[in-house]
Amino acid sequence: MALRPVPFPPPYPSAGATRMMENVRSKVLGVSVLTAQAELFSVERDFCDFTNVWQEDIDVPVVVGTTTYQISPALLPPIPPAVTPTMPNGKIKRLLNFYNSTDPQKQYVGNPTMRIPGVLVLAQPPTADALMVATVAKVPVDPTDAQDMPIIDDWIMETYYDAFQNGLLGRLHLSVSKPYFNKDAGAFHWKLYNKARNEARVDVEHANLKGAQAWRFPQSFAASRPQRGV
Repeated sequence: MALRPVPFPPPYPSAGATRMMENVRSKVLGVSVLTAQAELFSVERDFCDFTNVWQEDIDVPVVVGTTTYQISPALLPPIPPAVTPTMPNGKIKRLLNFYNSTDPQKQYVGNPTMRIPGVLVLAQPPTADALMVATVAKVPVDPTDAQDMPIIDDWIMETYYDAFQNGLLGRLHLSVSKPYFNKDAGAFHWKLYNKARNEARVDVEHANLKGAQAWRFPQSFAASRPQRGV
């Protein structure tokens, strides 16, 4: 069973995040870089958790008789001058799909559970060895990149730049006891962030195709089907 290569767009340094930080600090006078970075991390984590926008397909070679498998995101390329890839590319939040790598329809099979993120448990032992694929949703996790910014794929930052910026402005302006606290401005930007976050969730569910639905059997459907071996 040959594992598929995992393509990685360079996730750091993020030009979009750097540009956003400059914009936000010019609008929120007095905010420190560390504070803005911490709040951006919270916004990105909340956004990814709610929308499932950050996904990864993880190969899972299953073997006869084994029901439990530890899975994790692929490691990032090293940041110079590091010589080994040791940085995690996000953290698994939930399981979205589990299918045979040879199935072009990507039908959900095996009725797996993942009560502990990253620990995949099949409902029944596989009856044959197979290369399965677990599609997972991820959220940002420490460590940060070379500029101390949260690590997230660049395309997500570029696509939802305005959403992240409004979320960051909202959190900063709603920081009670800070000199830049502004209830009205904070509520305004947070409302825009929530609107964009809801729209992004719909985009993800439709796979960014107008009027379409991403093809997969949801877990609720799979649970109602007769159990079969992987």
